[in-house]
Amino acid sequence: MRGMGYVLRQIVWQIMRPRRPGGPAGASGQGRATGKGGPAGSAGIRPAGPGTGAGGGNASGPGRGAGIVGAVLPGLPPWAFGSKESHVIQEKPGWLRELESVPVSPDVQVNFNTLTALFGGSLDLVRRQVRMDNFCAGVVMIDGLSQKEEIEHYIIQALHTSRLMSTQAGVPIDTAVASLQERAMDVVETKIADNMADVCAALLDGDSAVFGQGWSQCLLATTRGFQTRAVEEPRVEVSARGPREGFTENLLTNISLVRRRLKTPQLTVEHLRLGERTHTSIVLLYIRGVAKDEVLAELRRRLGLVRIDGVLESGYLEEFIRDRPFSVFPQALHTERPDRVCAALLEGRISILTDGTPFALIVPGQFILFLQAADDYYEHWTLSLGIRMFRVAGFLMALLLPALYVAITTYHQDVLPTPLALALAVQREAVPYPAAVEAFFMQVLFEILFEASLRLPRQMGQAVSIVGAVVMGEAAVRAGLVSPVMVIVVSLTAVASFTIPAYNMGLTVRLLRLPMILFGAAAGLFGIGMFSTLILLHMLSLHSFGIPYLAPMAPFIWEEQKDVFLRVPWWGLRTRPVAVGAADQIRGRANVAERLHGPPGAAQTPLPAREAETLTLGGAQVGAADPPRLPQGEAGP
Repeated sequence: MRGMGYVLRQIVWQIMRPRRPGGPAGASGQGRATGKGGPAGSAGIRPAGPGTGAGGGNASGPGRGAGIVGAVLPGLPPWAFGSKESHVIQEKPGWLRELESVPVSPDVQVNFNTLTALFGGSLDLVRRQVRMDNFCAGVVMIDGLSQKEEIEHYIIQALHTSRLMSTQAGVPIDTAVASLQERAMDVVETKIADNMADVCAALLDGDSAVFGQGWSQCLLATTRGFQTRAVEEPRVEVSARGPREGFTENLLTNISLVRRRLKTPQLTVEHLRLGERTHTSIVLLYIRGVAKDEVLAELRRRLGLVRIDGVLESGYLEEFIRDRPFSVFPQALHTERPDRVCAALLEGRISILTDGTPFALIVPGQFILFLQAADDYYEHWTLSLGIRMFRVAGFLMALLLPALYVAITTYHQDVLPTPLALALAVQREAVPYPAAVEAFFMQVLFEILFEASLRLPRQMGQAVSIVGAVVMGEAAVRAGLVSPVMVIVVSLTAVASFTIPAYNMGLTVRLLRLPMILFGAAAGLFGIGMFSTLILLHMLSLHSFGIPYLAPMAPFIWEEQKDVFLRVPWWGLRTRPVAVGAADQIRGRANVAERLHGPPGAAQTPLPAREAETLTLGGAQVGAADPPRLPQGEAGP
């Protein structure tokens, strides 16, 4: 027992031990901030340890650093992001970097043979030669990724017509690729490539490659046309009120769904590719001037250290960018609703879209985000208060109810009224094992039924749920394997767990429920309190990109209590979340002062008369001659 107690104390200490704060970050720029015990730069390699990074040179400060937000980020294992040497986002995997040294051949047939060898003679690699008098051209595409109609109409037909046009224009087409690109080809987007790396990457994206006899370059035309799923209602995050559009597996479609809602040029779409084999497109969405630069730099650093064969879903990236890889609590919110992504961007957060999945990631993630739903902001604020209170009650019931039943019926029968205690004793008289075994057995059975109903087709899954919940529960009670009150407890727990909007937080509650039952069976209410304290201490030690996981509750931020367990009216939400650290903290006042008088320190230029007549600021009309005035009682930024 003494040895087990020592092991348990060591495990708890490793989980709950305080993290050493990092030093200040180096400024952004060229050079490296190095030195033993010195600070890390804005894109440092290791989250904890000696300060080495890619921040501005000669940044000084005490302590050990972890990048821009190193002062609050817990330490990560050095192997968490693969290689320790490079922190720059690699736009091309290794096999593409090797092909950069292979130039485009002036012989069309040589290029055909090179691509055939690279793709291993794949069936879907289509090659087409077009001969015109003494000139030969070649078109290459991948069947299923490109639109054949566009290739036949806009490329092959253009090759025939441009051969005649080149004589009139005085530009021989067999020596100038630009002639075809500028004069004849009616394709929206074209570009020129001079190596096989760019050609292969374009073909895998669905583009077409046009080679010419004597050309030392290749013309790439955008002809993407693969099958995609239509925009449908979200299947996981269902809401009673609000938009019915959800993300799809097409990255460009998902970006357009966000663009339609955020019609501002400050919405930035930053593209990169990850995965040595899949070369998956990843997009960072954020609003310039609202998102915090330090968080953005740290996110770029973590993504740049990802080394993996393929990224097939956003969950792959979520594991790489977590602050605490071994924590069961989710540290990035995933959603399939464009409106929720837009709301997060307006708060100063950053969204990550992955090609091939309808689920977007939102960082930084805080605990309270996983208990909030889109409906909270669409209904009246008084109704949202009640809904959130019910949701918090459901979270606590899903986590504690089975353990409380076991603890009370085993150790604390005196807290129950006498008639209720006698009724429970009569019901449990025929059950041959303790309440802890009964509760553990029913919880495991419920999890099996839930997984079975989730993996089966929808119609069969509903049938399995009904049979498992009704028929098997009734049969177990009649056979004396479980008591009727235990069936009620498990049913209430299942219903309460479905009130959690975030599916990954629901999984966490389901996982913690079983050890909570064991602690309740071992030490009663004291055991439940002890395990709940360990969970709370662990949550207090968590951070997401430098932001405390339990903020704004711990640390307590009074300004943010307007949108935590209650929500004040929209006209009362004048500031963005303080914990997120948005660059522009004031809502609904974007650059009005700059529009009137220019940015700070700039020369003031008068606005045109029509634009200067009325500019609205916080509901009050401001003229061009008047300085911008805030509504009474509101502080300036």
